[in-house]
This record gives sequence, structure tokens and C-alpha cells, in this order.
Amino acid sequence: MDGNHTACFIVMVYIIKNDKLVVIQESKSSCRGKWYLPAGRMKLGEDVFEGAKRETLEEAGLEIENLKIFDTEFHPYSNSFDWVRFHLTATISGGSLKTLKQKDKESMQAKWIKLSKLKDCDLRCTDFVPFIKNAQEFTLKDKIFAEHLENEKQKK
Repeated sequence: MDGNHTACFIVMVYIIKNDKLVVIQESKSSCRGKWYLPAGRMKLGEDVFEGAKRETLEEAGLEIENLKIFDTEFHPYSNSFDWVRFHLTATISGGSLKTLKQKDKESMQAKWIKLSKLKDCDLRCTDFVPFIKNAQEFTLKDKIFAEHLENEKQKK
């Protein structure tokens, strides 16, 4: 490979609770009004977790914690450009879902949607849908492990 080669790093955040998922309504003119996950490009110097926290706060109005990477994708886009996407699970630690009164260039609003109703939602793209089951399983395993640690701690 000769010349310059660029990679774009993207974070995508799955906040799942009680079979519901946080989604945001897009503001960008190319997909205005469509729904998607909190996601976006990482800024220069950010690590994956910082990028995920920033994107989720900007787009959904939520502060998050317990971030875990559960999958990654690599897509060669052209001879000079690739993109890498990190799929993360997280839990809410603060903030509140963005409302229409708070809409900005990042998003119009955010809401919880039942996973069973996702197919009826006007999605920007369905590229994240195949990852939901893995995110659910990962979240459940993490919860079970945390409960196990808490039980062990209480025994001592």
C-alpha cells in the first residue's frame, strides 16, 4: 500500500433494559426524522469509551457507565479509506432522554423502544439490528457476573 491511508473509528452504543433499547431521532438532513442508535465518529485523541460517552450524551442526553466492547467491525471502504466500528453496551448513570425541545444538530430526541417494535420503527439503517441479540446476551452475562461478585462479597 502506498500513499496515505485513512481509518475512521466509529462507536455505537446499545443501552438495553427490560427488553427496551435507547434510540435517537436523527437531525442530519440526509436522514432527518429517522431512528438509530447513539453512534458517531471518534474525535482525534479520544479512546473508544470517551467517544461512546460523548456521542451518547450529545445524541441521547444520557450519561453512561459500565461500557463494554462486545463486537467490532472492519470495513475497507476504498484504497485510501477504511472504517472500524466498535459496538458497546452501557448502562445509564445520569442525564435524561433528549426531548424535541432540546433538538440540535446531533439529534432531535431520544426514546426507549421495545425491541419487539423495532421492526415498525422508521430506521435510518438496519445495520445494527443483527448485533442486538449479542448485546442482550452480553448485558445479561455481565449482570449475572456482577450479581455473583456481589453475593461472594456478602459471604465474606
